[in-house]
Amino acid sequence: MIIGDRHVLTLVKDTFQNPSDVADYLMSLGYPRPVLWMLVVLVSVLSVLTLAIFQALVPMVENPQGMVVSPLAYAVIIGASLIILVFAIHLVGQVLGGTGTFDHALLLMIWVQFMAIPIQLIQAVFLLVLPALVGFVTMGGLVFLIFCLTHFITRLHGFESRMRGFGTLALSLVGMVLGLALILTMIGVTAQAGIV
Repeated sequence: MIIGDRHVLTLVKDTFQNPSDVADYLMSLGYPRPVLWMLVVLVSVLSVLTLAIFQALVPMVENPQGMVVSPLAYAVIIGASLIILVFAIHLVGQVLGGTGTFDHALLLMIWVQFMAIPIQLIQAVFLLVLPALVGFVTMGGLVFLIFCLTHFITRLHGFESRMRGFGTLALSLVGMVLGLALILTMIGVTAQAGIV
């Protein structure tokens, strides 16, 4: 699979080694917004498929309250979280003096969500083979994603300091959590009403 003129595996490797350069490359692609929305749907579907694989490899403990999130609802949650985070990163960055565009923010967050998929699969493998180490894998994946997001946001908004990029990320995550809590509440009410 080729993105622009680079193979996707090359971009994955470069994201680990030099996320700032990858951010510059992705923003240079100039994808139109309709394509970006299709990529949001695609990465949400891929995340749902990853969850299905995860559950097949490592069966989940049943929720004592019997609440089950359907694949469609999970895809909506993933997509909504991504969009809320993009809006937050765009707006918070602008308030802090950043110059990034919404479309660039959307593309960069799509790539970060894509990068989270192999991390989830690695977690599943460790749960099967070396469950005692899965906590370290999870922590390592979280640190990498924060590292990547900080570099991406710093490059997106043209900040001179990564601390400002990290601050934008922290404030944006708070906004995402609040927005997602509202969405989950709405989904919970719908589920209790028996519509889903």
